[in-house]
Amino acid sequence: MSPESQNRLIQVRRASRDLRQSLLSTRNQVLEKIETLIGQQAPQILSANQKDLLNLKPGTTSAFQDRLTLTSERLEQMRQSLRDVIALPDPLQETQGTKHLPNGIVLKQVRSPLGVILMIFEARPNVITEAFSLALKSGNALILRGGSESLETSKVLYSFIETALQSAALDKNLFWG
Repeated sequence: MSPESQNRLIQVRRASRDLRQSLLSTRNQVLEKIETLIGQQAPQILSANQKDLLNLKPGTTSAFQDRLTLTSERLEQMRQSLRDVIALPDPLQETQGTKHLPNGIVLKQVRSPLGVILMIFEARPNVITEAFSLALKSGNALILRGGSESLETSKVLYSFIETALQSAALDKNLFWG
């Protein structure tokens, strides 16, 4: 691993620690911004996606091509998925159970973030926003590695995530795509 990559991983881990203390409203603000950007920048996303489709190797299966393809309807599904995650209750620090021991000690089972999640996925652009939204909502930093076939689309969606993190004053190192 290069020293640059190692340094970036350290930054992601540090950022994940701060996210544990973030407010639900701040995390939801990030997701709302991404949802808005997808709606406002739909032509840019679809244009990038067309570039990816044109760059596919000959002989690519129609099923693979379908998974890569974004349409207006699929963008709306991505937006709805973000709205669904925004509507979820805050999972951070939620007490799952309490047990009183005979010696007076009270044990509590409390939800806590994992820290950093690495996810490798095939060329499915919708996975980017879905994975990020769930990771952020649950207080986890995310490292995403998608297939090279969706490079142009991914760049656009990654830029939306970075913009949304900055708009909420959260560390951009919470996401590495």
